[in-house]
Amino acid sequence: MPLDDPWFNPPSSLPVSKNKQGNANAHAAKLIQITDLHLFADQESCYFHGNTYQNLLNVLSHIAQHHGDADALIMTGDITQDHTTASYQLLQQTLQQAIAKSNLALPVVWLPGNHDEVALMNEHFFAAPFMTEKYLKVADWHILLCNSKGSTPAGWISEEHQSEIIHVLNAIPENEHAILFCHHHPLPIDGYLDKHILENGSGWLTNVSQYPQVRCIFHGHVHNEYHINFKQIDIFATPATSIQFEKQTVDWQISQLPPAYRVILLPLSKTEAHCTQPATIETFVEWLA
Repeated sequence: MPLDDPWFNPPSSLPVSKNKQGNANAHAAKLIQITDLHLFADQESCYFHGNTYQNLLNVLSHIAQHHGDADALIMTGDITQDHTTASYQLLQQTLQQAIAKSNLALPVVWLPGNHDEVALMNEHFFAAPFMTEKYLKVADWHILLCNSKGSTPAGWISEEHQSEIIHVLNAIPENEHAILFCHHHPLPIDGYLDKHILENGSGWLTNVSQYPQVRCIFHGHVHNEYHINFKQIDIFATPATSIQFEKQTVDWQISQLPPAYRVILLPLSKTEAHCTQPATIETFVEWLA
């Protein structure tokens, strides 16, 4: 799809994590990824068996209780299921209220999924706690939110956007690091949603893997947890806030797994951490009971 020009502005800086000072397990940033909310205008509507609005409330409550020290919330698409303005308004109000009522004090950044309308996202996700920036930087970590929304449910990263991504990667010093977010999965998962894969994902991965600064790619779309390697890049799929799909089946099967989200801990630089080993990202999925 056509991109607003430019997609990436100069990076917006995040403060180094609240956990840095005096903490043996210090990290540069704690990021929370939520994805595939599939909200409706009606709070009582369900996506298959799941009330997606209630699931979102439960996820936000869990984040506030267990990760109130998070530094940013990253939403990786499919915010809406019914494609209505009201569904985006519902998320806007819900996040603003949840952050105001809890101990959360974090910016919210976002990228579109195949169900989303970028114009509506721009219209409703710009005032605090939302940020419109797609390029963040904290310590020596560069965080790029990429647009994989195509003209069909499958994903596509245009040549123009790939050039933008490469332009940013070219400017990152060799001793710094990059993590990328997108909605669609760039490699097959041996499942039903491979029919809606990022169609030029293998070529995109070949391009970005030429940059050793790129450490990880995080995506949604597949409604379950996966981990795949491509050269030096770890590729992580994050389960949905809404409902999950069964793995490794050619049929579309609903899983009974609960809602979930991902925690990403970006380590301090080698100098700050007083170590000589390469920085290792710690990431894990939080499943709601």
